[in-house]
Amino acid sequence: MNGPLGALSAHHLSNWRQVTGHNIEQTINAFLKAGDAVLSRLIQGPRGAMILSMVPGDAESGAIYVYDRQSGDLFMLSFDDAYDDQFSAEAFDMTFKVYDLFRFVAQPELLIEDREIAEA
Repeated sequence: MNGPLGALSAHHLSNWRQVTGHNIEQTINAFLKAGDAVLSRLIQGPRGAMILSMVPGDAESGAIYVYDRQSGDLFMLSFDDAYDDQFSAEAFDMTFKVYDLFRFVAQPELLIEDREIAEA
């Protein structure tokens, strides 16, 4: 999908179920701790969760991630015309609406269809 930030793509990062099991709170906390990040936004659904994580004290350092509760896979969302790690909470809110990102919370398997594997 294209929008004001260019084409949207998803990059598979890893499977967190192997690290934390099925508990979503433990998974999110472990993910944030691993990146020395803080949680700015969390949108949860029965099948997925969307996370906006930020560097502590930097309001424009957010990156957007989707966690698939069923598979345990974690994806980072990227946009062709924007830096992946410079979202403010307000920019995330706008992007969430314009790109209809809730569909990935409701159906995270949509990210698997055209995913690119990130070298992380």
